[in-house]
Amino acid sequence: GCSSLTSVTIPNSVTSIGKFAFYGCSSLTSITIPNSVTSIGEYAFYDCSGLTSVVWNAENYADGSKPFYDIRSQITSFTFGDSVEHIPADLCYGMSKLTSITIPNSVTSIGNYAFSSCSGLTSVTIGEGVTSIGIWAFYNCSRLTSITIPNSVTSIGSCAFYGCKGLTSIT
Repeated sequence: GCSSLTSVTIPNSVTSIGKFAFYGCSSLTSITIPNSVTSIGEYAFYDCSGLTSVVWNAENYADGSKPFYDIRSQITSFTFGDSVEHIPADLCYGMSKLTSITIPNSVTSIGNYAFSSCSGLTSVTIGEGVTSIGIWAFYNCSRLTSITIPNSVTSIGSCAFYGCKGLTSIT
């Protein structure tokens, strides 16, 4: 297996990461998803018990999968690259150890459930390019106390901030 693998460089020519691709790579602590990736198979990072950090550069990733779902509770750092235009639905769903998220100005839309149940989030910065926030996007982000929604936003989906019990300031 790949249990002693500590570092992986995914070339920018890769468009798809297959199902169970990094299964059992328990020494892997971080992964960078290149901008060319458009899909990741389910359980791609299954049993990657050391993986805590993700750098997401995928520009044209399609909605419809939860690539980190099986390791969601251990991710402590999730960084978006400056070319990302869409944050896919469910991408960071249930990442309860994330405390801070910065959405770059290049992003125009935040997908449905993108940050749902990220109960550890205390800081969210939404870039000036965002025009739409999907349904249930920040559902149950209970430690979030304030949010600034930029002027560029023209659409906020239903229940986008439902369950954000700590929210006391909205700008």
